[in-house]
Amino acid sequence: MWHGIRNNNRLARLNQLISLPGRRTIIVRNKDDPFSSPELKQKIKNKNMRFIELPGVHDDYVTNPKPYIDLLLKEV
Repeated sequence: MWHGIRNNNRLARLNQLISLPGRRTIIVRNKDDPFSSPELKQKIKNKNMRFIELPGVHDDYVTNPKPYIDLLLKEV
């Protein structure tokens, strides 16, 4: 999402970044996040992308970072 924010939330630009050769992308959405829609999963498509939904709200990565760190360690 950082790339999306940096690029004015343009899905086309995000899809372009995800599609770069050799890039693996994990999109993490918090289930109760009012700033992102579950429809995001259908709007971004790429074979090297995973979409993961975690329980929680928008700022949980700050207040409860363990699930995000565990996810990164598992995927790397």
